[in-house]
Amino acid sequence: MRTLCIFILVVFGPRLACGQIPDSAGQKHLPHHYFSVNPVNMIFFQQAGLTYEFKPGWLGFGLSAGYIYPNRQEYSNYFIAGPTNYASLGWYHGLYLEPQVNFYVSKPKNGDWGWSFYFALKGVYKYMTVDSTKKLAWYTRDDDYYWQYRKQEDKVNIYGAFVDFGVKFVTRNFFFDINLGPGELFLNHQMVVSGISTGPNSVRYNHPPVHETLKERNATINFSFLVGICF
Repeated sequence: MRTLCIFILVVFGPRLACGQIPDSAGQKHLPHHYFSVNPVNMIFFQQAGLTYEFKPGWLGFGLSAGYIYPNRQEYSNYFIAGPTNYASLGWYHGLYLEPQVNFYVSKPKNGDWGWSFYFALKGVYKYMTVDSTKKLAWYTRDDDYYWQYRKQEDKVNIYGAFVDFGVKFVTRNFFFDINLGPGELFLNHQMVVSGISTGPNSVRYNHPPVHETLKERNATINFSFLVGICF
């Protein structure tokens, strides 16, 4: 990941030093404003939001924000926080924020439509919470031989960064964008555990509730598919 960042700085450093390079006369109709949604995230991966990018030239400045809804699916762990083995994040809800800078290496050759390719530096912040005091959420540790079902309040802060490679197809008023790349996510769980069980029954309650902190660091892959309008 560090090597990719150095490569981007070496390639785009001269352009950044000289400022944004205006589009040529043949490219003057290319859009500068891009609004989009990620239908894959919205349907399968419990994230519904909006992405905006401002692209005045060779650089694009983007921001994604939205709501994380509970889809009650175990596979959500991998897409929300990497390959985590702690807690069922499909029961959580919260918010996410993702700033991004795109470094374009090409632009459409056909006037006001065509393909663009870019590298991107993306930051990630997610805040998620669950109150399982009225239902059971599972949890385990590396040295456990069984799952624990826990009644708990959990507040999770997730931070991370990615280096992506992307491709964008643009027409005068429509575009789609696909990007993919490696990164790391850091998780911080703040839990208040009121009860523990090895199954859905016979909960052992804590009096008073126990406060626990859990921290994780996961290497993972980012994938985004965006569709939207531009002008």
